Amino acid sequence: MIGIGIDTGGTCTDAVVFDITERCILASAKSQTTHDHLEQGIGNSLDKLPKELLHQASFLALSTTVATNACVEDKGSRAKILFIGLEQADQERLAD
Repeated sequence: MIGIGIDTGGTCTDAVVFDITERCILASAKSQTTHDHLEQGIGNSLDKLPKELLHQASFLALSTTVATNACVEDKGSRAKILFIGLEQADQERLAD
């Protein structure tokens, strides 16, 4: 099973394609974090990864050091959690 991992840090945004079954990194990339538009840094990192591997991915995990630091430093609004790919029944259960 192949997955994509992304970490948006204070300086760089890192992306990796990982084979869970074989427990090995297949490709990795790094780009400058774009603080005003984090999606640009994420897109730039993903653009550097082999397209054929991206198309094989079963899941994507996103972490952000920027958001973690904001929570620890009590900056910004209340923390939120984002789930992608949940079944409708799970979404409805968690909405409450």
